[in-house]
Amino acid sequence: MCLPKHLRSFIAQIRTGTLPLRIERGRFRHLKPEERLCLLCKEPNKIDSEYHFLFECSCYTNLRLMLYYSIITIIPDLIRMDYSDRLKRLMTDNE
Repeated sequence: MCLPKHLRSFIAQIRTGTLPLRIERGRFRHLKPEERLCLLCKEPNKIDSEYHFLFECSCYTNLRLMLYYSIITIIPDLIRMDYSDRLKRLMTDNE
């Protein structure tokens, strides 16, 4: 797939766990994982992780829905998958 450099970099950061989310940055500030909460959605006790960023954060709901609508034409069963299977499928398949 031909993607612009910034999108390839973003995907690589998600896959390698180096996206600047609080779950990563917080360890350098010696915060416990349960203290590394999302500052965008303000949902109680939601750790700012790759999982939360990709699948839960309410700040990205509209973008996530637009993405899902375009992806389900390629992967129709995506919506019925649990989150860990979705992530595996999205990050490994090139269909």
